[in-house]
Amino acid sequence: MILSGSRTQNKEHDDLADYDLSVFTDDSDKYESSDEWLSEIGNVWVCVHETLSWKNGTIPTRLVIFEKGTKVDFVFYPLAALALLDKGPLPNDYANGYQVLLDKDECLISIPKPTFDGFKEEPPLESEFQRIVREFWFEVYHVAKYLARGDLWSAKFRDNGLKQEFLLRMICWHEQAKHNWDYTTHSQGKRMHEWANRNTWNELHESFSHFDAEDSWRCLDATTALFRRISKETASLLNFSYPVGVDTNISTYLKSLKEKQLTKIKYRK
Repeated sequence: MILSGSRTQNKEHDDLADYDLSVFTDDSDKYESSDEWLSEIGNVWVCVHETLSWKNGTIPTRLVIFEKGTKVDFVFYPLAALALLDKGPLPNDYANGYQVLLDKDECLISIPKPTFDGFKEEPPLESEFQRIVREFWFEVYHVAKYLARGDLWSAKFRDNGLKQEFLLRMICWHEQAKHNWDYTTHSQGKRMHEWANRNTWNELHESFSHFDAEDSWRCLDATTALFRRISKETASLLNFSYPVGVDTNISTYLKSLKEKQLTKIKYRK
């Protein structure tokens, strides 16, 4: 059994940090067939059954919240997976820190030590950079269209996607490019306040809105301004071209939809 995640990294963690446990066994059926074994650990508030993709198949997981709010993620790997750890290099989640909790057969004596430098990225190809920029503006078009229709739920749904998939990706690239790709970010944006540029972090505060049309338009403008700034800076650092035409066309269209829709709102008032 191996503990990984924030509790084993070379940085501080709080009491809310999860316990990420990898269990290596050839008898995972006893853990899959029933959840009774969890009650031997503590009082279970909720247990979610999921799977992870591994090689050409899946492996079972149990995501558990015990009483007092303690969360433990159990992942059940076959024993054969230990051979991969022996050969190295370590997967990112172990490279960033791990602790062996149980080793009955002394299988883990020779695995590499953590280097605490996992989750670093390689620079993107220009084609990938261009794709992210184009798809960001593609999603901006949809957010603006739904706002113009007064369909706030759909606008929020698309806005959430463009932030998670494209704005976050560009924030990570921007930070990595400024640090010559020797810098740790996080693909899910965790602890962004610790690794993101202060200007970027402050601008993000203007990019999330209330559930109303006027504030949503304001925040969409802030989101596009932030993305434009960091993607242009990233393009310059990587010697890439920025697709100005895509930006200009969608931005102009967004402005026209915004003016029409806000005029309607003002007229109704």
